[in-house]
Amino acid sequence: MADLENHSEETAAGNADAIALESSTYEIIQNRLQSHGKELKSRLGKLNELRKEVFGSIETQLLGSDRITTEHNCIPRDMLAVGHRFLFGYNVHFGLKSETRLSDVFSVYEFKEGAYHALPLDLIQNAE
Repeated sequence: MADLENHSEETAAGNADAIALESSTYEIIQNRLQSHGKELKSRLGKLNELRKEVFGSIETQLLGSDRITTEHNCIPRDMLAVGHRFLFGYNVHFGLKSETRLSDVFSVYEFKEGAYHALPLDLIQNAE
């Protein structure tokens, strides 16, 4: 009986040691990853500063945000800035509609006074 108690105490102590070893191993790996992450971030910052010195940089700034509404249920695909005008392209699923018009998949807006204003498709309407 005493042997069983000693064996279960040894097993419990062994399990506790294994758990402590696993948690300390985890902490070691976690600390190494954090250290490498900080070093990588520092090196990337230095590289970016050198890039700016060589090539220059233009700071970007968000001027505003607005919603663009469309006639059809669609998914925005791309946008192209042409001065203060923007060309938006969409993926549209029509269902029963048999013909697709240019205005179904494209729209042109002008960004003025902090908002988008719809324009006609003259920008892309040229048949050539």
